[in-house]
Amino acid sequence: MPTSTSVSAQSLTYASIFTTRTFRALAAENVHDIAARLAPLAEVAGARTTAEAFEGAHARLLQDYRCEYVYKNALVSKILFQRHRPWTASAILEQPMGDSEADIVVLNGTTTVYEIKTEFDQYSRLSKQLHDYSTRAAKVFVVTSDRRASALESRLPDGVGLLGLRRNGALTTLRDAVSAVDRLNIDHLFGLLRSDEAQTFLKETIGYQPDVPRGLLSARMRELFCALDIRVAHAGVVTALRGRGAQPHAW
Repeated sequence: MPTSTSVSAQSLTYASIFTTRTFRALAAENVHDIAARLAPLAEVAGARTTAEAFEGAHARLLQDYRCEYVYKNALVSKILFQRHRPWTASAILEQPMGDSEADIVVLNGTTTVYEIKTEFDQYSRLSKQLHDYSTRAAKVFVVTSDRRASALESRLPDGVGLLGLRRNGALTTLRDAVSAVDRLNIDHLFGLLRSDEAQTFLKETIGYQPDVPRGLLSARMRELFCALDIRVAHAGVVTALRGRGAQPHAW
């Protein structure tokens, strides 16, 4: 397995640019933060624009240092923008799920989690992560390099899918995930919702209006939510998270 010490200093510098914080700064048009974060792109040979510099730096990472961003970029561009459409699907990065944090959650009529394991990652937390995801998302995939995929597959529970990232940036489905809404934990689903999202959903679904003091509202909404059919509850979570994923701060 490669280590950071075997990667060029230039690639490590480029990798520091491709972070969630950088892209949130771009979305917010935070000029000072953007200038500081993008300064290393000036080293990209032949780049005449910021876009060309990004592309050149990304191409270097794809060949020399496939960090987590390279995987996230492949997933978003090839799954969200090619397999689906932005107006029918959205995604959330780094979504808390129980004691874990899903790398990417795609909302397109269902919930699909993508957990990334790069060449530099260990598997010590994988079992716990997959358990947390499987009670909160209908489909779960692990994404790793094509070279590590065969060794990883034997570690995966039944129903968990496996994607391999090739050196050219293509994703290969080595094992499809099984969609299973019925195995979800409805209490865990409620935990994915913010208070305003839960209140809106319950109002639209059962006409609920707050009938308890504010300090008791969360418990009351949880009680009502957990009394719903699991498929109705899951659909409500999909709608809420999809709306949240369309916001710039989700990236």
